[in-house]
Amino acid sequence: MKIILNKHKLLKIIEKEKNLGFVPTMGSLHKGHWSLIKKSNSLCQKTIVSIFVNKPQFNQKSDFKKYPKQKNSDIIKLKKLKINYLYSPNSREIYPL
Repeated sequence: MKIILNKHKLLKIIEKEKNLGFVPTMGSLHKGHWSLIKKSNSLCQKTIVSIFVNKPQFNQKSDFKKYPKQKNSDIIKLKKLKINYLYSPNSREIYPL
């Protein structure tokens, strides 16, 4: 599994892949995510999963702070599911200054 932190590298991968499945998440992966990832793996040659906790989508700051962030355990799960790419940008990549 290749971990991508930069959107420019992501774009290069997307351009060259012909049959790429995409599963967007906010992390804290659960059985619903696993099901989507397995489906993508079965239908596509390669799968990319994103993990990005999108702060602006939370109504209250306290909800964002409470949202579980388990990146290390998520990475272990994704390796077991044999995905090809993990896109995990920081906020500056998504919302540049």
